[in-house]
Amino acid sequence: MKNVPVYGRDEIFALLDYDGCIAAVREAMKSFTAEAPQQPLRTIVPIAPAKLFGVMPGVLPVQETFGAKIVSVFGDPSRPGRSAHEGVVVVFDRETGQIKCIADAHSITSVRTAAASAVASVPAEWFVVSCSDM
Repeated sequence: MKNVPVYGRDEIFALLDYDGCIAAVREAMKSFTAEAPQQPLRTIVPIAPAKLFGVMPGVLPVQETFGAKIVSVFGDPSRPGRSAHEGVVVVFDRETGQIKCIADAHSITSVRTAAASAVASVPAEWFVVSCSDM
């Protein structure tokens, strides 16, 4: 595993822009709907009471990569009834199987969630009208 880039919170927010992420999420949703790829379910493994290990794999047929979000979910003693998540997203090259990068899962998830919300909040008819006018 030589020279695998590792991106923390600050690098992720500096490198990702919301307009680009919204466009990427929109395309991923279209591809997922059109191609109907097999999407494995997330796996959650209990480690101990209030301690879980989760793996969420993902792959789309049109992408050059595949990957997984890997997280620990432990009870947070400072916030009873709440949990603390720690994790990474690992991206692999589809041709070689080599790890392309590792990134902070919390930051990636927050950007992805915001982008998905933006895509879902715009009616599909708007894209048809807007694209046909271009």
